[in-house]
Amino acid sequence: MNSRKNFTARQLRHTSLAIGLGLCLIGTGAVAQSTTGSIFGQVQAGSGETVLVKSSSGVTRQATVDSTGRYAVDSLPLGNYTVTLQHDGQAVDSRSNVTLRVGSGTEVSFGGQNAQTL
Repeated sequence: MNSRKNFTARQLRHTSLAIGLGLCLIGTGAVAQSTTGSIFGQVQAGSGETVLVKSSSGVTRQATVDSTGRYAVDSLPLGNYTVTLQHDGQAVDSRSNVTLRVGSGTEVSFGGQNAQTL
């Protein structure tokens, strides 16, 4: 009878230990920080505009400007970037030394915005 009681107590300790370790492993995943950022902005709406984003480490992404003149490039590794506005593949304007912030977006807009009367 006593050995059965010891076996049950030992089994309970092992189960409790396994649950505790599992909770510790789950908790560490929530602590991880994002190491990416994004670049977004607005250009004067037209046709054939794209935005080329290139980092000093060689990461290159391209985004098409939508019909309202907006663009966005997400999930970029942190670093310094050059953002170039292109029309039909030719560079029109450029911004250098754009630094990303962790987990947020950095605005890089080109040209004057069309004013609207409210």
